[in-house]
Amino acid sequence: MLDMTHLLIKGMIVGFLIAAPVGPVGILCVKRTLVTGFLSGIFSGLGAASADTIFAAIAGFGITAIAALIESKKHMLEVIGGIILIIVAIKSIMTKKVVQESDNDALINARSKFAFVGDYFSAFFLTITNPITIIAVGALLASLGAIEVSGNYIATGTLVLGVFLGSALWFTGLVTVVGFLLHKKLTIESMYYVHKVAGVIFFIFGISILIHSIFYS
Repeated sequence: MLDMTHLLIKGMIVGFLIAAPVGPVGILCVKRTLVTGFLSGIFSGLGAASADTIFAAIAGFGITAIAALIESKKHMLEVIGGIILIIVAIKSIMTKKVVQESDNDALINARSKFAFVGDYFSAFFLTITNPITIIAVGALLASLGAIEVSGNYIATGTLVLGVFLGSALWFTGLVTVVGFLLHKKLTIESMYYVHKVAGVIFFIFGISILIHSIFYS
């Protein structure tokens, strides 16, 4: 008899481990938390966690056709991911100081719901275009005994749910800590430089991905 709580915890460990390495999505969540507020960072983190969950479902349920398709389109996905990062980088670097400091909280509160949807899907697509994630998720699930639940859809579904919760937990914790410690202490001047620094980092990531895709794929 499978212990569902144990499986859920295993899935959470996988999700946490996949999300924890600091990469472009983590930096994006930090930047958005600092510049546009807590909810922007949370929605970005949930977008990334959703993409991790899709990869976990593909690996966990053994959907070999989809996994093979992702592998066959790995080069294209890397190029798309690199281009998205470069676009985000340019947009961030080109940001101008257009808001007075006293208006910053009002600006954050005035953001439309559609802006948060955009935060979610931009982080989702940035994560889903990294085909290496499905390999990492599959390896971690196997190392934690996911192979033992092969064919048991309820058990596998519990593992996949755990991956989402673990990934979401990491991003929520990251955003909460950054927002609590730094957001209120930043001035408009410092936020301006957050845009610039984050943009340079995104650009480096994007160029690195494109170079890898062109010369090493």
